[in-house]
Amino acid sequence: MSDHPESQQFEEWRRFWKSEQPEAARKAIKLPSLFQLWKSTLEQLSLPSKGSVLLELGAAAGSVSRIASQIPSLSANKMLAFDASIEALALLQNGESAVVGDIRRLPFATHCAKLVTSQFAVEYVDVASMLAALDCVAPGGYFVYVLHLKQGAIDIECGINRDLVQTFINSDFLSAANRLLCSALDNETDTDQRFKANAFKAALGNTESALLKAPECQGRDTLLRVYNAVADMIEAPAAFSRPEVVRWFDSTSAELASYVARMSQMQNAALSEDELSAFSDAAIARGFTILREGAVFDRSLSVRSVPIAFHIVGRRDQEAPE
Repeated sequence: MSDHPESQQFEEWRRFWKSEQPEAARKAIKLPSLFQLWKSTLEQLSLPSKGSVLLELGAAAGSVSRIASQIPSLSANKMLAFDASIEALALLQNGESAVVGDIRRLPFATHCAKLVTSQFAVEYVDVASMLAALDCVAPGGYFVYVLHLKQGAIDIECGINRDLVQTFINSDFLSAANRLLCSALDNETDTDQRFKANAFKAALGNTESALLKAPECQGRDTLLRVYNAVADMIEAPAAFSRPEVVRWFDSTSAELASYVARMSQMQNAALSEDELSAFSDAAIARGFTILREGAVFDRSLSVRSVPIAFHIVGRRDQEAPE
């Protein structure tokens, strides 16, 4: 894989889909409010009952096509699931045709689809690329995008997750645990092992204190899994070989760094109100009528004044501009 920033950006998500258990990955960003938004929106679109192409961008395991497949008026259409991760597309299970590629270089003909959808695909690219992808919408067809919103609930939680995991990475917990385990497996002197055990105890105390104070969030759950795995190895080091220990710590460190990168990508993709307004204006300039747009609220949250995302629905004029 190239070290180019764009390639690295995709690599973080490939790592996610390769490392997560399939069922956990399918549940990613699966909020009831988003499900209801997609269901009600898709049911209201005036699309042919069969023969149309439905294209989902940044589809992953089929966040939108999974819902579309449950709507009788759409189920007979051809669903294309487009994503940069072949690992994610391997989890499709609703009859979608998988297409691997980069949204910045779509392999589709102009005006090829009657419906183009995206749930947070902007995470992988930029607003300009998401606008350019509208060229795929056929005359009379639609696009439905769900975008990240600055200071929305997802944006805020991503910041909490990122900061919590980054603080953990910056601590000495993993490196101290690695040194202690390798010391035991290498049969170092009792003096060396005691020194490394004391260093680990100090790091352990700081880590336990930080986890107890951390709010309930995905980042905390991730760190608790790491903490418990380390505890198992520390309690029974003889059950592991030195190469296994080294590989686990290397892999875990890489996964945590990748997690921080994904959280940062989501935050960087969040749009301000002015940017959202500019997006709508740009879509109109491309020949679309905006039918619906606005914030999406998660009604299960105790603080309902904080939106989770922004959605926009547009219909291309029957006569597409040259």
